[in-house]
Amino acid sequence: MNSSTFRKIVQAAAIVGIATVSMSATATPSLAYSCKAYPEQADAYLKTKFAARAKAVKNWSYKTKNQYGLAWSVWDIAKDKSVECKKVSGKWSCKAKAKPCLYVVP
Repeated sequence: MNSSTFRKIVQAAAIVGIATVSMSATATPSLAYSCKAYPEQADAYLKTKFAARAKAVKNWSYKTKNQYGLAWSVWDIAKDKSVECKKVSGKWSCKAKAKPCLYVVP
């Protein structure tokens, strides 16, 4: 193999390598979720708003896990999430509501 042929092979390999890195840097992974049609909700009633909110979300996850299984109980990937809180008789009442979703590997 002469030096000219070798140089062309190295240049072609470099171009392929750059193209591969370029495409992988700009490609975004496609995420697929399957979500239930109707939301689940759970309540909590505690002394502080922060604690009541956190407990309502935890209760939502627990209830959803019991209903559909662990994979459906992740609050972070649930759809149409809301947590509504109001003060009742000196304590906070919060309601967490969301449609459970399942991550599906494409």
